[in-house]
Amino acid sequence: VAWLQLIFSSGEQLQRPLQSLVIFLGAPASEAYVTEFFHMGGVYTLLEVVRSPKAREKEKLACLQCMQCIMKAGLRFQVQLSELQAVSAVGECLARSTAVDTQAAAKEVLEQIPVRNELYLDQVYSAFIQILSAPSFQARYYATIALVKLQPQMKAPPPVSIVEPLVTMLECSNVHVQHEAFELIRILLDYGVVRMPLLHCLLRSLAPKIEAPDRLLKQDESGEMSAQMEAALPLYIRQASSAAFLQLFAIACEESNEKHAAVMDILEKSYVTEYLLYAMGNDHYANSRKQATLALKTLLDKRCDAVRAVLVNSVGKEFPEELQSCDNIDDLSLNLTALESETLRNAYARLEYAGGAL
Repeated sequence: VAWLQLIFSSGEQLQRPLQSLVIFLGAPASEAYVTEFFHMGGVYTLLEVVRSPKAREKEKLACLQCMQCIMKAGLRFQVQLSELQAVSAVGECLARSTAVDTQAAAKEVLEQIPVRNELYLDQVYSAFIQILSAPSFQARYYATIALVKLQPQMKAPPPVSIVEPLVTMLECSNVHVQHEAFELIRILLDYGVVRMPLLHCLLRSLAPKIEAPDRLLKQDESGEMSAQMEAALPLYIRQASSAAFLQLFAIACEESNEKHAAVMDILEKSYVTEYLLYAMGNDHYANSRKQATLALKTLLDKRCDAVRAVLVNSVGKEFPEELQSCDNIDDLSLNLTALESETLRNAYARLEYAGGAL
């Protein structure tokens, strides 16, 4: 242990000594070695390395592998590791790390800590919620996966602070990221304390605030995507993803289900139709138009009278029938004229002007 401390303080590479430690700590009948490692302060050194901004990614990975071996050696070692603020140190490592292997190992350590050690479940849960706001998208993805598993185990309702960073995950077009985000949103809708804030956040995502989109989204002379378009694109991906989630939820919606009824009531009172019409009128991102059209069609198919009434009032009585009878959504959503798109967006504009927007 003293050798490790000396090497680390001198700035020399720790990877090989740590990899040797992994072999000893993970060996069969290693309990005596793990006990001595604890008594000599070896765990403090591991935690110091994973927290240090000077440590290399491979060194952090080896430290995390050592911690995994320590926890596998027995429950008492797992508890002792938890008592040494391991959750905080490993959580920081996951949030700040730039290597996927290190992030994956940190996630595994955090998930392993509360196994048969429920006293630290709340602490691990809070750490993953904080990681949802990390700069690394991969770290946030891993946190979302972990929260999908942990949330059903929690006795207390989730904090409202989880809403915004979770919905921000929808700015990624990766299907695996979106699947995990959708799953966590679906789980969180079971909790009344976050249901309305979560739905309102999704609705606001349908009408992103983008300054002068017609000017910002023009391509440059080389035909490459402009910097302004690159900045706006995540908001449009989030818009399309929010509409896609609402459509999927509407498909699964059952009138006899209390949660589904409560969600639909909030959506109707929060002007979901106007928000979806705004997304459907997006001239700059085809997937937003398509997903919003699908969501509106699904709501109509569910015989949502409130949605039909708004559509008739905003676009005309022919539009709901045309939407319901349409077999090819692409033909309807992708071939809108500029005037038709503006008419769709005006429904939200009137709502905003009247002060009804969220």
